[in-house]
Amino acid sequence: MKNLSFILYLISAILYFLILKEVVFTYNFFPNSTFFILASLYLIFGYTLIVNNIRWQFITYLLSLLVILFYRRSEVGFNFEFYLLDWLPYITKNKIVMFNIIGNILIFIPMGMYTKNIFIGLLFIISVELLQVFLERGMFDIVDIVLNFIGFAIGSLEVTIWRKMIKKEKTSMMILK
Repeated sequence: MKNLSFILYLISAILYFLILKEVVFTYNFFPNSTFFILASLYLIFGYTLIVNNIRWQFITYLLSLLVILFYRRSEVGFNFEFYLLDWLPYITKNKIVMFNIIGNILIFIPMGMYTKNIFIGLLFIISVELLQVFLERGMFDIVDIVLNFIGFAIGSLEVTIWRKMIKKEKTSMMILK
């Protein structure tokens, strides 16, 4: 199981660095220093996986989330228009649309894994959106909230399925003994 986890981490690290490089250096969504900050946090996260320290995994995730959400300049304000359905046809044709949709889902999957309470997750997502406006680092966007919540739900569901699989495996091992 540890070998599989390590292999999955390596694969995710390679993909993470490639996507991060493109987002930071090609599309200039973030200052260049963001690449080094997020890459360092991802390496620290990998170490926390090896030593199995869930508290520090969550802390490095939160720090990464803060960098992604607040270490950029963006339009500021409120957007209550639900444009997601208009964007879906462009997800394969426009990389910025793809990064926006997929990125907003991916960044909240870990939050769903660590915080399984749906109401706390939704409250956190809405608080982050409001905080972006007040700190002038982003926009309160209904579509972002929906996409972030989808990511949160995926993370929560993933943990639920994983726990059921482990429980089933332990039960079958006990029966074999």
